[in-house]
Amino acid sequence: MVFLDKVTEIFLSGIIFISNFLAGLIVMIGVIRSIMIYLKKDRNLCEQVREVKTIRMIIGNSFSLSLSILVGASILKTALNPTWNEIGILAAIIFLRTFLNYILLHNSEDSEKESI
Repeated sequence: MVFLDKVTEIFLSGIIFISNFLAGLIVMIGVIRSIMIYLKKDRNLCEQVREVKTIRMIIGNSFSLSLSILVGASILKTALNPTWNEIGILAAIIFLRTFLNYILLHNSEDSEKESI
C-alpha cells in the first residue's frame, strides 16, 4: 500500500509540474503572438485600433486558459497534502482565479460585442 501511495504521489506531482509548465507556456505564446501583431508596420489608425482589440482578446484568452489549468493543478496539489490550512489556501486561490477568469471573459465578451 505504501508503494502505491508513493507511485500516486509521484504521478500527481508530475501532472502538477506539467500543468504549471503548460500554463506558463500558454501565457508566453499569447504574449509573443500579441507582440508580433503589435510590431506590424504599415497600418493606419483604424487597423491599429482593431489590432489593439485583437491583442486584448489574445492575451485575455491565454490568461483565462492558464488560470483554469492552474486551478486544476492547485486542486491536485491539495489532494496530495490535504490539511485544513492547504484547503483554506486552495479555496482562496480558486476564488481569486475564478474571479479573475470571470473578469477576463466578461471583458473579452464586451470587446467582441464592440467589434460587431
